[in-house]
Amino acid sequence: MQKIGVSLLMFILFHGSVFGTRVVVSTPLELFNALKSDTEIELAPGTYNLSEVAGLYTFPNIAWENNYDGYEPVLSGLNNLSLFGKKKAKIVIEPRYAWVMNFVSCSNLLFDGLTFGHTEAGSCMGGVLSFTACKHVRLENCHLFGSGTVGIQAQDSENITVNQCDIYECTYGLAYLYTSNNITFTKTKFRNTGNFDLIEIAGCKQVTFNSCMFKGNYNSRYAPHLFSVDANILHGELPLLSNEITIEKCTFNNNQVHKFVNSPQKVKLINNTFKKNLFENP
Repeated sequence: MQKIGVSLLMFILFHGSVFGTRVVVSTPLELFNALKSDTEIELAPGTYNLSEVAGLYTFPNIAWENNYDGYEPVLSGLNNLSLFGKKKAKIVIEPRYAWVMNFVSCSNLLFDGLTFGHTEAGSCMGGVLSFTACKHVRLENCHLFGSGTVGIQAQDSENITVNQCDIYECTYGLAYLYTSNNITFTKTKFRNTGNFDLIEIAGCKQVTFNSCMFKGNYNSRYAPHLFSVDANILHGELPLLSNEITIEKCTFNNNQVHKFVNSPQKVKLINNTFKKNLFENP
């Protein structure tokens, strides 16, 4: 009997679903051909440069969006999709202004043991992973390295869990969370990222950071916050009301960040540790 990984077993128990097809892939083209609903995909060790097939082929549920310097894959309407990499598979894209993977209106997504990033640093637009109008997304043991503007973005989404992941070396920020609910980061590292407000939360409910590490991040007085709640550097305070934002048992070390949070009253702090940061301890 085939063994089922712990993450997949938890996912099945939580969502009550079993993926219908299991596929092993080893090239970007095989990966795109396998990206379908009700599918479990195991990525063989290696680097998957999505730009090798971008715009050259058509696939169900995938559109190619040209973002100034190249194509990004927009994956929509996918349900019950699982990608496993056993920490030896890396998914990258070449355009600096493109998202590595952009998911729209998808549900029951699981990513385990994968690395995502860009081949070259970029700015202005194009981060690592984006989720819009998505439900029930889980990232386990994944690495999201920057070069892109931000590690992870969620908009109009709900029930997103990021567990034991590493988000690092992004050119703008770590996470942008907009009008989304029930988002949890657990035992995740946020490090070596800078330039602007690092975590933006706007119009969100139930956002939790539990036992996470923030280290070596930085920014300027222009966008000085580690956490920016219901505000934006371009538009100032927003007509939104986030609530139930909790930061618990996290460590903050050696962050050259000017201010911890713009609205302290909107954030609940529980048993956190602060050491050698530029900002004053909250």
